[in-house]
Amino acid sequence: MGVHHIEGSEAPLVFYKGFTRSFMEGGQGTSADWISHISAAVEKVSVGKTVVVVDGVGFPGVGSCVGVSNAQVAAAARAPVLVVGKSGVGGAIDAYALNASFFQSAGVPVLGAVFNLGATSGFYHWKACEHSIRQYFSAQRPREDMFGVIPEFPPLVGTRENVPDMPLEQALALAEENITHVSAHLDVDQLLVSACCDTWNRKHLGNSFFANHHSSINPAAPSPPSPGSLLSQPASRPKRQAGNGHAQGLAGSLLKRSRAEVEAAAAAAGAKGG
Repeated sequence: MGVHHIEGSEAPLVFYKGFTRSFMEGGQGTSADWISHISAAVEKVSVGKTVVVVDGVGFPGVGSCVGVSNAQVAAAARAPVLVVGKSGVGGAIDAYALNASFFQSAGVPVLGAVFNLGATSGFYHWKACEHSIRQYFSAQRPREDMFGVIPEFPPLVGTRENVPDMPLEQALALAEENITHVSAHLDVDQLLVSACCDTWNRKHLGNSFFANHHSSINPAAPSPPSPGSLLSQPASRPKRQAGNGHAQGLAGSLLKRSRAEVEAAAAAAGAKGG
């Protein structure tokens, strides 16, 4: 696909069978050693690139046993984080809050989230979930962005297990389909703008990046401000109401109906929980 990456024997750290216990017993160097190897690998793959994606493994705490959690790696790589969340509303939001707080506790900026595998029918249809999640971000996390909900994509079901035996042409065709699908639901432009304006990236990119790429992000927009002014004047977001604006907004609509009425309507529509 033309994407240069590091994998296999070139990967800076591989958790092979027995590695964790060997590390605990002092036979695999130190956490600082491995962080240094990882940072060097990121630098190597970054040469000549405008955008570098450092893909996390599992949940944010993975790797903590040897001092190389996803948060520690992100901090070492100076990489702001995009959290990839699960489908739904309540569980998706709660998981995001937990995951984001882990990164933030390590001093890693969190740009926001994209939520994956949204349902294409029923009470949890991805469009309905997206609306509710955006309400949450607007009221509770105004400094972070919700970049979209990506619905399930039937052509990719079971693909992971079949790729090793799949002809290259077929695999590449599916990859192109997936790129098109994701691009239709993920606000890539806003994600790039948020990443570029992040404190860790603005000094590295400099004014020339904003001048060269602004027109491609928004051809109709006026000349771009400097990175410093972009950061000092963040994009405007809805103001919070006095007190807990989110709770007031919900109460204003829910108190008109009893609990029994709300639960009955939700159950009839296919709801499983809150």
